[in-house]
Amino acid sequence: MADATLPAVRAALETLDPLPHVLHATWKTRIDVFHNDNELIYHGLRGFAEANPGWRIEVSSDEDVDSYLQQKLPRPDYNLTRRVHPVEKSDLWRLVKLYHEGGIYTDIDRLHNQRVEDVTSEETSLSFRRSTPPGRRRSSTSRKTSLAARPSTQ
Repeated sequence: MADATLPAVRAALETLDPLPHVLHATWKTRIDVFHNDNELIYHGLRGFAEANPGWRIEVSSDEDVDSYLQQKLPRPDYNLTRRVHPVEKSDLWRLVKLYHEGGIYTDIDRLHNQRVEDVTSEETSLSFRRSTPPGRRRSSTSRKTSLAARPSTQ
């Protein structure tokens, strides 16, 4: 069954627009990446900016996440998220955001020192970086995620 589905998935991915040059992240409040002394920001998001000039960095606050989901989800689905913890809500937001806008999502505490073009190509449609090697159990306190996607054409 999976073997028959793969060509259809590949064909659908090939119809998507190129990977937009935007990095998405979330934080409790809005932050200025370039005027922030926090070590995580300095070595993480600012490191990404230094390695990838020309890329836009968009950090969404908890309030931004909630507003975006309210705009993009059908009302009954949004209502299911209204009382959900902001961390859980951001898990859904990152998928919705990448589906509609594309780009790269990264956890704010992920360190960056590489150019995106060194790890992707024009054909890159979807990428998922896991921080735990296959076969090793992941700690619930160490979820480090990076996702990249082209925006949907729908």
